[in-house]
Amino acid sequence: MLLKESSAKDVLVLMNFYELLPTLSASSASFEYLDNAGIFADALACIDKAEGDSSVTGSLLRVAGLKLFSRMVDAGGVKPAAFLKKYSIAPRLGQMMLATEVSGELTTTAINCLGAIGNNAEALEYLAQEKTALAALASVYDRSIGQLRVECMQAIA
Repeated sequence: MLLKESSAKDVLVLMNFYELLPTLSASSASFEYLDNAGIFADALACIDKAEGDSSVTGSLLRVAGLKLFSRMVDAGGVKPAAFLKKYSIAPRLGQMMLATEVSGELTTTAINCLGAIGNNAEALEYLAQEKTALAALASVYDRSIGQLRVECMQAIA
């Protein structure tokens, strides 16, 4: 019954479902079950689908999906590097940071998600090898001033 929430039309239900997934993935068995059910692939598709959507609903779904992937690296049953590689979320974060058509809030969310991912040692090793997202972060830092620059520094810290 809970897995039906992943295909809910109600944005708030879907956001709450995404909020629960890291807790539900506390063991490798539960994570594998959710992964095999296509939950994370669906969440990634939701992010991609909402990419061109500038509505409030699209923005909420994109942010909820990005936060899901950044929080999953700390779920007990997840191998962070393998998870990030499988769903290639780091390059997406880099693209969102560099895209000129995205809002400042989405850029800030992408930076914060990258920082949250980097707080996990195994995920940080993956990011160091992947390089796309870190290069995007450095680029945003170089071209920005004010609050966005502070967000970049906090992500690095």
